[in-house]
Amino acid sequence: MDAQDHDARSVLFHEAALARMAEHPGLLDRARATFARWNAVDRRRDGSRAAWDALLAEGDLKAIAAAALAPTEEGAVLRQSSPLPTLLPPAERWSLIRRFRGSRGA
Repeated sequence: MDAQDHDARSVLFHEAALARMAEHPGLLDRARATFARWNAVDRRRDGSRAAWDALLAEGDLKAIAAAALAPTEEGAVLRQSSPLPTLLPPAERWSLIRRFRGSRGA
């Protein structure tokens, strides 16, 4: 899988996670907790970490979605360090992977 495919699959994961967050606002706290755990282990503060820190602290789902789904290089970088896919249950992640593979003819 090349970088473009990897990012396209990541967009699918983020779309699904954002839909879950819209239905279950408490998931924002789970994303914050995951992000906090990651930061406790790895204290590097690059631009994407600072961006996620600000987005999660603000808690505006529309702003989170706009950043996480941005079809830009910055959006792709944010998706690489995002806690949102961790909100998906394993069965849903596997379903998305199968759907993605099927759409690619793999």
